[in-house]
Amino acid sequence: MKTSLAEKTAPDFDRQAEIATVNDAPPASAFSATSTLNFVGQRDQSRNAMAARTAGRLNAAQVPEDEVRALLTERAKLLDKKLGGSITKREANRLEYIRWSLERIEDARYGQSLDRLEELIIMQERMASEIHHLTKELSRFGPRKREA
Repeated sequence: MKTSLAEKTAPDFDRQAEIATVNDAPPASAFSATSTLNFVGQRDQSRNAMAARTAGRLNAAQVPEDEVRALLTERAKLLDKKLGGSITKREANRLEYIRWSLERIEDARYGQSLDRLEELIIMQERMASEIHHLTKELSRFGPRKREA
């Protein structure tokens, strides 16, 4: 008896075996939720970090200019004490806090532009690397000789 092309190319498997395999599969609750949560958690951490940075920038951007000037003046006085060698531990801690505050304010003013500049630099470096690899790959073939 001749078999048709469809019968020859049809998959050869037992339907009952397929049903048994599906029924024997572990329930969805048996899979580790932590692996999925870790992946989702990493994405959420990145989003949370971005949101926290944005919130910090918005908060620091609200600092009035006279407060910034007061921080700069206090920092100058504390730096003079530090250079003179008469700074106390408490004043040194205050100096570090003022530096941190001024950095947050500066980041609020210029951070978004610097982040964008950093993204552009990374893209340019990646493109330069890809061009280098392409040039290296093309040089393998060398110049072709023209037939006269």
